[in-house]
Formats: sequence, C-alpha cells, structure tokens
Amino acid sequence: DTRLRWTPPRPVRFKAENGVVEFSCNKMRWRFAEGAHAVLQSLDARRVCTLAELCATAAPHLTELTVRALLCELLLHGLVAVEEITDEGGKE
Repeated sequence: DTRLRWTPPRPVRFKAENGVVEFSCNKMRWRFAEGAHAVLQSLDARRVCTLAELCATAAPHLTELTVRALLCELLLHGLVAVEEITDEGGKE
C-alpha cells in the first residue's frame, strides 16, 4: 500500500534508446537502464502510484527488487516522495 508521489513540478520528457532512458529534471540529467522507462512514465503520467502498481507495470522487464532499488534512488534525489497513509485510509 506504499504510495509514491512524483515530485517534478512539470511533465518530464523521456528519451529511450540504445538500452538507456534519459531525462532532464531539477537542473540535472538522469540516465537509467531502459527497463526503468515504464516505471518513470507511470509516475510522470499518474503523479501518485502504489509500489504494487509500479512493480506490476515493470514486471516484464524488472524484478520487484530492482523496482525498489530504482525508487530508492529516485527518493534519495528528491524525484519521488512517500505519501503517508492514516489508519482510516486517507492521506495524513
């Protein structure tokens, strides 16, 4: 049930080629293996996704462990944030 919010203030343009997905955001250029493209696109399009949704989206290309590692990297650099859930199911 972990929810992740994509934090860039505007849509991101992804360029996927030669096994790499690249994008610029927050005055930096980012490069990941092309398998991350589906996860990044889902976050950018929906703005908030659950961990389970992102793992399902990436399943043909990435393992759950790899998706979690990608999300940790994005979290570390401020591109995603974890949304807290209260006991009633709403956001805190």
